[in-house]
Amino acid sequence: MAEVKNAAGWYAGVMTETRANAPVRGRWWLPLLVAGIGSFVSATGFGAAGLALPRIAEVFRIDLAVAQWVPLLQNLVMTSALLPAGWLADRIGTRRIFTVGTLLYAAGSLASAVAPDFLFLLAARAVVILGTSMATATSPAITIAVVPAERRGQALGWTVTFTYVGLAVGPALAGIAMALGDWPAAFWFVVPFALGVAAAAGRWLPADVGAQGNRRFDALGAILLTVAVGALLLALTQGSGWGWGSPAVLGLVAAGVAASAGFVARELRVADPLLDLRLFRSRVFASANASAILLYLGGWVPPFLMPFFLIDGQGVGPAQAGLLLSLIPLTTMVTAPVAGMLTDRWGSTGLTACGVGLVAAGLGLLGALAPTAPALDVAWRLVIVGIGIGLFTTPNNAAALVAVPERSRGTAAALAGATRNIGMALGVALAGTVYVEVSRLTAPADAPFVAIRWAFWAVAAVTASGVAVSLLRGRHAHAGRDAAGSSR
Repeated sequence: MAEVKNAAGWYAGVMTETRANAPVRGRWWLPLLVAGIGSFVSATGFGAAGLALPRIAEVFRIDLAVAQWVPLLQNLVMTSALLPAGWLADRIGTRRIFTVGTLLYAAGSLASAVAPDFLFLLAARAVVILGTSMATATSPAITIAVVPAERRGQALGWTVTFTYVGLAVGPALAGIAMALGDWPAAFWFVVPFALGVAAAAGRWLPADVGAQGNRRFDALGAILLTVAVGALLLALTQGSGWGWGSPAVLGLVAAGVAASAGFVARELRVADPLLDLRLFRSRVFASANASAILLYLGGWVPPFLMPFFLIDGQGVGPAQAGLLLSLIPLTTMVTAPVAGMLTDRWGSTGLTACGVGLVAAGLGLLGALAPTAPALDVAWRLVIVGIGIGLFTTPNNAAALVAVPERSRGTAAALAGATRNIGMALGVALAGTVYVEVSRLTAPADAPFVAIRWAFWAVAAVTASGVAVSLLRGRHAHAGRDAAGSSR
């Protein structure tokens, strides 16, 4: 009898969801467009903040070391807030969290534009990134919920494309805005777009069905997670400057490890965990998240190292260097939807393994560049990295989302964003450490090129291990399958 009741309850839930989403599923491209434009606006804001940083340092009379707390705080808040945002999306509903997050993004951007001092600006940027985290944690889950199963990969590919278009054109749009209204314009020009996305979300996103609002929020787990992520990311990003053996870095590492252990212990005991660790019993889900860390560990190192190679080493102007580096997001945004269509046919395993392999190969080739290499030699190597990222991202996101029950897709989407940030921080820390240590052992005239070469090769070697990790999910992992049909 229990099985009959469970089956009846399941059927009733499915029929309720189907009726609620039926008008949307017939025109699924509308919610997809809303989620995609939201991703575009958020990505544009990241590029705008970076472009405005030198002018902000000048206006508030702070040095670059202090100004760098803007991107550092953004990374810390983003990584810490993603999982709580995903938890809330699963409990309250994806449309509500997406809409509230977009409104917070708009409010924080407006507050950034009117900031009277640097501390106020930091607080405003924290609000912006909190809103971005809420939208990031829900956008892929919305896409999966409304798009037919046979088009999931393609739809997720277009979502990735929107993000990389934002990353590519964000600095240019911010530059135009700053030419008209100084540094505040780099923040307020996105406000009307964000408000428009929030209004469209209320109109065209599907109604929240099955939200588990009666669950209790794991506040202690959120605190432990924030401490763990904050301490470890701060140690990774500041280790080269402060010294890896300094008391500050060692203390941060110890605090991060202790908080991480406490978080895991807490999540295993609490009735309603912030992160249900049982999700990692899925081989597909575990492989997708582990390989994502390794992919982004390598994929975000070229924007970090290549300015040293091009500007400091070769004397290339900032405009030309920026144009070359834009090849990565431009290539990724073209490749991602193609990878999505291939995912719907072939599944994720081979595509993700090829993507990680291409990124590792591109990094190795960048490390092999001669000091006098022409721009064309640099360009085609960067294109290889961009193709690899695009080939990996869409099928990997699709595999991770459909490998979990629908009630946990907000958490799964949030974790995908967190692994990206963690991988980026690890990659920059590894590349920076190798660069600094090799520079100390090399003649000053040769130091930039030799240090960059070994940094690229070290990161490439670690990234290459992601090929094997991607293959662990099994050859039957397919974006079109539900959690019950994924490879375990």
